[in-house]
Amino acid sequence: MSPIPSPRVVSFVLVALIFGSSAAVARVPEGLDIVFQAYAHKYEEHVGGAFFMSNEGPFGAVGLDYTRKLEGDVFFRGSTSLAYGSVDYTGSGTIGGTPDYTLILEGRLGREFAVTDALSIVPWAGLGYRMHYDDKGGEITSTGFFGYDRKSQYIYLPLAVAFDYRVNENWSLAPEFAYRFLLKGTQTSYTSDVDPACSDLENSQKTGHGLSATLTARTVMGKTPVSFGPFIRYWDVAESDLGIFNCGGTLY
Repeated sequence: MSPIPSPRVVSFVLVALIFGSSAAVARVPEGLDIVFQAYAHKYEEHVGGAFFMSNEGPFGAVGLDYTRKLEGDVFFRGSTSLAYGSVDYTGSGTIGGTPDYTLILEGRLGREFAVTDALSIVPWAGLGYRMHYDDKGGEITSTGFFGYDRKSQYIYLPLAVAFDYRVNENWSLAPEFAYRFLLKGTQTSYTSDVDPACSDLENSQKTGHGLSATLTARTVMGKTPVSFGPFIRYWDVAESDLGIFNCGGTLY
């Protein structure tokens, strides 16, 4: 069976709001945050450098961040988010408006280093999991091809550095740049959606990376701390290993 082509994923934000639980403009806010996001998502696959297929559409997400200060300036943060989107497929014909889902779990350990009274540097590292589910089972493209569900899973190591600049007593700016090193990737193609006599196919991915950049502004509205700002996320993963599946007793 052919490998899964090389995928590239780009998400860029339209709106991101974070409502915190501590009424102060903190450099590393402690406590529970509720995160809302709306962004544009684009997924592409390439074969030999040439376009193969794409999914593209708007997404909305809700998430929770929990931050706990440890000894000194060290902190731990656990994050989770669930996104839902409606994507248009282009490849072997077209399909419009199918649902997609993305789940992200991430844990990080970091430390704040004060450079001046106004500026801090916050490096951090951690472990992350990303699952993206493309729900095309039962769909038929404009050229008569049958769609099927597919699940992408990445386990990765994030490495990042953030900066916090206190503009005044009420506002701070916090840009962040992160690199995510792929430890393991798995692509599960539910080919039984097309033919129940066929098994599902699983391909592994070993090489890839993600990049992200975020610019966050923090302030307090009344007694509620609020953060907002744009981000961009990008994944580039190499072609998967070959996979074998059974269809009507024949191996492919």
